[in-house]
This record gives sequence, C-alpha cells and structure tokens, in this order.
Amino acid sequence: MEQNGHVNKITLSANTNTLKAVVILEDYQADFQAVDSMSSVLGFNTQVFSNHYQESENPVSILSTNSFIHSFIESVHKGP
Repeated sequence: MEQNGHVNKITLSANTNTLKAVVILEDYQADFQAVDSMSSVLGFNTQVFSNHYQESENPVSILSTNSFIHSFIESVHKGP
C-alpha cells in the first residue's frame, strides 16, 4: 500500500463498523503465538498470520494505543 510516496509493508488499522483490528501484510507475517504478543489486545486468536488482509476475530480491547505499538512491531517478522 502506498501512502505519501512511501510503500507501507505493514498497515494496522481498524474496522470502525465491527470494532475489529485490520492488519495488511506485504511480504511479512505477524506471529501472535508468543505469550507477550498483542493478540488479545488487538482481538486476534493466537496464531501466525501471513495473509495479505487479516481482520481480527474479536473486537479490539484497548483504551490507549500508545503502549502496544512497540510490542506489535516486535511480533511482525519478514515473511518467507
């Protein structure tokens, strides 16, 4: 996805109709299997996601976004 002349390989957004998180991955995978991953906060089940578009199975359960950005970035790895 291109934004402001830059190609974003990982996009995290929200579906405001369902209150679920949306992750778009290009050549990456998100590993939410780790004990300290942000899967429950973002509403995802505990698994590895490598699909281009992935919407969380459950609504997001977070009041503040500042504390989880670093953990999310650490859970995303370059795909195969």
